[in-house]
Amino acid sequence: MNAAVHVPRPSRTPSAPGPVPPPSVGGRRGRGARRRDRRRAPTGVRRLGAAVLALALCGALSPVAPGAAVADGSDATPLTRPDVTPGRVVTSGALTPPTDLVDAVALASTDAPGHDSALALRADGTVVGWGDDGHGQTSVPDGLTGVVAVDTAGGSSLAVRSDGGVVAWGDPGSGVTAVPDDLGPVTAVAVGGRLTDDTACSVAYAVRADTTVVRWGGAASATCPGLGDEYDVPEGLAGIRAVSAGDTVVLALRDDGTVVRWGPGLAAADGVDPATWQDMTSVSAKGEHAVGVDASGRLVGWGVWGEAGAPTLEGVRAASAGRQVAALRDDGSVACLPGCATPPGAPRFQAVSGGSDQVLAVLAPRSDLPPAPSAGPGPVQLLPGYVGPDYAMNPPAGLRDAVELDATSFAAGGNTAMAVRSDGTVVGWGSRYPVRLQPPAGLSDVVDVGVGAGFALALRADGSLVPWGSGGVTTLPPDLGPVVAVDAGGTQKAVRDPDGGPPTVTTCGVALALRADGTVRTWGSTGATCRALTEAMAAPADLTDVVSVSIGDEYAVVARADGSVVGWGPSWRSYSTGLALERWDSVTSVSTDRARIIGVRADGTVRLWGVTGEVPVGPLDAPVVAASAAQTSGFLLGPYGRLVLSGGPTGEQQGRYTAVAGGDNYTLAIAVGGSAAAPAVPPLGATTVTTRRIGMAAGVATAFRYPANRADPVWRARVFVDRSTTARGLRVGIYADDDGRPGALLSTASTDSVVPGAWNTVLLDRGVTVQAAGSYWLVALAPYAGADDGSTAAPRLVLRGADGAPPGTPSLVSADRTLTGLPGAAPTDPDDPGADPATTWREGRTPDSGPASFFAST
Repeated sequence: MNAAVHVPRPSRTPSAPGPVPPPSVGGRRGRGARRRDRRRAPTGVRRLGAAVLALALCGALSPVAPGAAVADGSDATPLTRPDVTPGRVVTSGALTPPTDLVDAVALASTDAPGHDSALALRADGTVVGWGDDGHGQTSVPDGLTGVVAVDTAGGSSLAVRSDGGVVAWGDPGSGVTAVPDDLGPVTAVAVGGRLTDDTACSVAYAVRADTTVVRWGGAASATCPGLGDEYDVPEGLAGIRAVSAGDTVVLALRDDGTVVRWGPGLAAADGVDPATWQDMTSVSAKGEHAVGVDASGRLVGWGVWGEAGAPTLEGVRAASAGRQVAALRDDGSVACLPGCATPPGAPRFQAVSGGSDQVLAVLAPRSDLPPAPSAGPGPVQLLPGYVGPDYAMNPPAGLRDAVELDATSFAAGGNTAMAVRSDGTVVGWGSRYPVRLQPPAGLSDVVDVGVGAGFALALRADGSLVPWGSGGVTTLPPDLGPVVAVDAGGTQKAVRDPDGGPPTVTTCGVALALRADGTVRTWGSTGATCRALTEAMAAPADLTDVVSVSIGDEYAVVARADGSVVGWGPSWRSYSTGLALERWDSVTSVSTDRARIIGVRADGTVRLWGVTGEVPVGPLDAPVVAASAAQTSGFLLGPYGRLVLSGGPTGEQQGRYTAVAGGDNYTLAIAVGGSAAAPAVPPLGATTVTTRRIGMAAGVATAFRYPANRADPVWRARVFVDRSTTARGLRVGIYADDDGRPGALLSTASTDSVVPGAWNTVLLDRGVTVQAAGSYWLVALAPYAGADDGSTAAPRLVLRGADGAPPGTPSLVSADRTLTGLPGAAPTDPDDPGADPATTWREGRTPDSGPASFFAST
């Protein structure tokens, strides 16, 4: 890390920062976490093409801090970036990426058992490193920006910037950090070598703009015996577009698709010699292994593979060598060869890197996300796992049409919850639900509700507020004006008895309103005991451009249009200890409680602060669209309505939800669907419910054919489940029709919380646009859970029949009676109709066994 520094001339002027996407209003304390806008995930992953390492970025090139060597590439034509959507990095091994690494566009990792390390190029042109840093190879130089490609091996790392300049850092012994002064602009780099407990040896290569290749490094040092002439670039080599280096082999990919190999090689290498490879689109060398992908999508390999032999695979678009070869296939899945574990996640990856005992991959953000569930109407549920002794928090019977939810999570309000119903009225409940908190008679047209310390507020559709309860907080400010969001908080104050008696406890409520002009107002109880708190909770006078508000007991926090977060109040300083607000950028909504703060950012990632400081948020499979904080936990709501809990019994709750609120020992959520009436004519399926029962054993899929009623996109499926059902799990799918049989599987959905005697609603994994002239199959399955001897599992799924069965259209059942999932594979490419189901279908027991009360809708 002691090489000289050569700072290049900036080739472009800094770009102005882009505007922050218009944030949504919502995400307040204890409020239902729900979707406030219709942000969709970025456009889906497109084919990566040739393995050119040019990833141009917008923005100026800033000087690099001392400790790195820089080759000047200024005045070069800026490199262009491929169409790669930033995504989260996942791994199959122990090389765990940073939890906030959700915007990677390229990866590089080593093949060094016991010394594994990795680099990721982020969408903003910066680089992050993790893993072994014994030689500084993952200590990315401060100020390094404008990067378009990275590589690492042998204790050294390289980066290419968008002007073609090269930056090197890591172990100086081999000379890789001594970047040649006359290197000039380059289009690709590679670093190879070996790193063990005793050896740190690296060598670097660069493809220059004139398509020639330059080598440097590999010098003898205390830990490097020196890499000899066999590592030199072959004389006269030109016409090169990519280079990759391992420990014993270097590969250069020519423009004509042929490959040049040099290095000491291997005495007994399995597979096809790279020197004979033809029509290649990418090559990769790492350690003692080499792989390549040809234009037909075939993977070829060469190196020490052990008994498994060289890898062979079709349908590949990119690959990375190593003891664990990572192959990215056309369907977005990752193959890990030979026989190793693949990274977790659905088959929608877009970049990979192999290694010694792990595979790294960049998950592609989904392009087929359904809209977030609409805010009800749906039933309110008391979620399992957070239920304390206060079972009175069970929602009132018949509350199945809630659209908004709030609950207290501080002692001052007791255990109290309120819900807004679809007709605009309000209902409340709880173990300490006081008479004074019962909504006023005739209250209607409500769109939101807040429960505070001894009081409640209702926001009406016209922007007016209706308060009730006790304390001066129920007197609204005279100049409040139209309100777009509101929250309620407060606490209790104990006043000592001078005569030694029990203290007097006074409830002090505080309200926070976001006005239509982006300013906020606070007001509260006016008694002598509460006056100091009310005054201290006054919003900063210069606070403007607010888009989201939330209030706790003695502090408030808001998000502004520029993505920044502002907090104030008597306890803000102590509660925000460890809260690095400078990292809370691009926040569109906030939610807070006495013990935690959650901020949802524009890209769907979250910031979470708890009582002990910032809390790492584990990888999420999809962007978060809303969040809600409570004293015992944080709640993150994804675009499928999935609810992820952070704190307490963590993990994803079964079911799909539109809103969530919680307190000290309970969690409430509004579930998707509920008992709303089925539409008279859905796009696909039947909505009538007859007394006819259609029984099916677990493990047997049953398919019902329906003509489409109209052309429409569908995002959810609903099926009426009979009361006699004993199965708890339900899998449903939409299949195309293939000459009177289920054909391609178009979309799937599932639940493990079947409700007998009711319509069950499940959200599809991807939307399907049905065509008015087409026919489709709706398939239902209770997963098999029987014995290993092939006997039928005991649980049964029983559906109800529908009226109007078309003649000659009986249901079909799967010949396989031990299915744990729906047959067939849903496609990941919107242009791909999907795979044919891998099963045989036969007619049901009776010709009139179809159709079922089963439909798909928007």
